[in-house]
This record gives sequence, structure tokens and C-alpha cells, in this order.
Amino acid sequence: MNQNEIIETIKSDNYVANIHIDYSPFDPRENDNFGTLIAFHSRCDYSDNKDWTKEELIEHIQEKDILSLPIYHYEHGDVALSTTPFHCQWDSGQIGYIFVSHAEIIEWFGELNLEQAEKNLKAEIEE
Repeated sequence: MNQNEIIETIKSDNYVANIHIDYSPFDPRENDNFGTLIAFHSRCDYSDNKDWTKEELIEHIQEKDILSLPIYHYEHGDVALSTTPFHCQWDSGQIGYIFVSHAEIIEWFGELNLEQAEKNLKAEIEE
């Protein structure tokens, strides 16, 4: 099967969608990311930097000039990440944090805009 081969076509009144297999999917963490993602999981590698320990991460996010959001992982057939807990206590849990320093926020936006910075961090996890 080649990359341009259509494996399914879905039609509606206004649209036609052709489904292809993506043999080289895009990794959103390889972009120029706003936040730094550090997560600990036995089978999945989500971290932007492998040199952190859990203790170093906790100490870092507790600094006063760091904006951080928790990262939750849900796995039941598919995998999902979120900055808010999932409702299933058996197949989900917190695995790390995504964070950005106040200095980086100012560099990015030209001011300390914590509300927009939080939106950006959430959008990176959604992506």
C-alpha cells in the first residue's frame, strides 16, 4: 500500500473525505514549543528532556516564576493526554507537568500574560 492510496472514502451532502495512511506522522513535540513537557511513564516517552528526575521536576514547578499544568494520561485501547484528570481511576493518572518560566512568557508575548500562556500550554497538550 502506498501513501497516496485511498483506503476509505466518506461522502456527505457537502463533502468528500478520502482516508490515507500516514507513514510518517507529524510529532507535535518536535515543533518550536512554548512549554516544556516532562512526563514519567513506563511504556510511553512524552518528555522533551530525558535528564529530569521526578524530584527535580517537583522542585522546579514549585518555583514562584514558573507556570505549570499537570499532565494526565489515559490509556484504554487509545491514548489521550490532558491537563485535567480523566474520570477513570483505573486507566488514567498524572504522569508529569508542562511548564514555562515567566521570563519565557515575556519573551514570547512581550509581557507577563499568564492567561494566554496557560491557553498555549493547554493547546500544546491537545495537539
